[in-house]
Amino acid sequence: GMLSLVSSCIDRLSVYNSAAHFGECAGEEAGAAWKDILNLLYELLGKNTIAD
Repeated sequence: GMLSLVSSCIDRLSVYNSAAHFGECAGEEAGAAWKDILNLLYELLGKNTIAD
């Protein structure tokens, strides 16, 4: 269900090791939001977020 989908999204985003790396593939604006996106997905799962 939904938890599986969120977990899958986290796995796919975790392939990128930095916002710059993600930004190269998804665009500059998305790269700037990379950590925020991951943190929000982790919050949906009720887990700790990525530290700054």
